[in-house]
Amino acid sequence: MTRSTKQGKTEIPPRQVTRATILGRDDDAQETEDARGRVWPPIPDAALPRDIFIPRLDRVRERGNDQWVAECPAHPDSTPSLSVTETDQHQLLVHCFGGCGVESVCESLGLSVCHLFPTAYALRRSGSVKATLAVRAHSPVVDPDVTVDPKFDRLNRAFQDHPERARKLRELGEQLGVPSSSLRSLGIGWSDAQDGRWSIPEHDDEARLVGIAYRHTDGQKTSASGGRRGLIVPKDLSASGTLYIAEGMSDAAAMLAAGRRTIGRPAAFPSALVRAWLARYVLAACPSEKVIVVADRDDAGREGALDLSAWLADECRRAVRWALPKRGFKDVRAQWLASESVSLVLQTAKS
Repeated sequence: MTRSTKQGKTEIPPRQVTRATILGRDDDAQETEDARGRVWPPIPDAALPRDIFIPRLDRVRERGNDQWVAECPAHPDSTPSLSVTETDQHQLLVHCFGGCGVESVCESLGLSVCHLFPTAYALRRSGSVKATLAVRAHSPVVDPDVTVDPKFDRLNRAFQDHPERARKLRELGEQLGVPSSSLRSLGIGWSDAQDGRWSIPEHDDEARLVGIAYRHTDGQKTSASGGRRGLIVPKDLSASGTLYIAEGMSDAAAMLAAGRRTIGRPAAFPSALVRAWLARYVLAACPSEKVIVVADRDDAGREGALDLSAWLADECRRAVRWALPKRGFKDVRAQWLASESVSLVLQTAKS
């Protein structure tokens, strides 16, 4: 909703996406914090870039159809100098006339450049495409080589060396219903900060630490500032066998507990950068083994797994399947809780 100012211009008041708008389920969806210290709820799978980006800006004014001007969050901006334009494909074109780069602008808002591009699921939910696979390039072309901040290694070591880590891993294992040994394999640590929180290290395809996600004792999800979402990779992952790509940390832990060779992806629809890392990881770690993307039993989970498996198959020039937990279970962790086993149902490409 817009409101008129005294100057007769239309201004869009800041607004936040509420949890009630989240479609499907993502155990490891995170709240994000921007440069102003504002905490934003997890981004819904069906959110278009404008719904993610525009509400985080200050002093926003419409300048015509699908065009806005706003204060640039990356530098002190007395005169709004950030131009935002939405294309016919729902991508956002962002330009700061003060000279700030697009990546700096996004990071100041607690986002990445990938958030300027719509996911296939968001396009389908908006009615912009008739089928998910009609838009293969929902991920922008990105260079998967990024600069890694050494602070994450220091933080991760501190969290894993915490004297209370073993006890807190047992506590988290009891909450999730998975063995603490699986959590230890994933490198989960502990911090006393902010009333206590577990840390989840996330990596690129070369095992470099690119970010740390947090799971707070009250269930809230946040992440270390300046980091990126990445792959959740066990320290002792076997070198051979079918590779399963689970949705989220807790499902990855359940799959590991069931004895499956598993890595985790951060969401049903991972970013373009995470996709690039996944493709390179598959090419390096699975030259001949089977690869199966594991989905949650909800709309977002199914469409995300179908889309990711098709994309990986095309990118890696090989067969990549996707699978669901047995009927009656919303995810593999629920199946593990019920029987301490995981049985997957392989799906066809058009399921």
